[in-house]
Amino acid sequence: MEEWSVVHKVALWGFGGAFLFGIIAHKTHFCTMGAISDWINMGSLRRLRAWLLAMAVALLVSQLLQAIGWIDLSASIYLSTNLGIGGHIVGGLLFGVGMTLGGGCGQRTLVRAGGGNLKSLVVLLVLGLTAYITLRGLLAGV
Repeated sequence: MEEWSVVHKVALWGFGGAFLFGIIAHKTHFCTMGAISDWINMGSLRRLRAWLLAMAVALLVSQLLQAIGWIDLSASIYLSTNLGIGGHIVGGLLFGVGMTLGGGCGQRTLVRAGGGNLKSLVVLLVLGLTAYITLRGLLAGV
């Protein structure tokens, strides 16, 4: 059997990780907006703690992978010198309103679309289009 290229290995690991995350997110109702809503409306910190744990694990793993040289975080779009604070504020407000109208955060929308929810598929397409406009298009340098 021939050796797989790096691209194939990365795609396989990405698919496996995303598949596992999708199963866990679907079973646990993992959602950023839901975590904040539970805290504000019911005083429950359960989902917010899970969200904070997920964020801490993501930060820890990304820094570990950077330290051992498996990834180069300096090439990330999030470390750009162009801050564009106006675009971030306007985009963040529009994103928050849009995700609330769409029924959840982007991750939850992706899980619902994977489960066959057509409304979530439309929300996901609009989310992707507006993210592209923000990063590369009309709002790129604002």
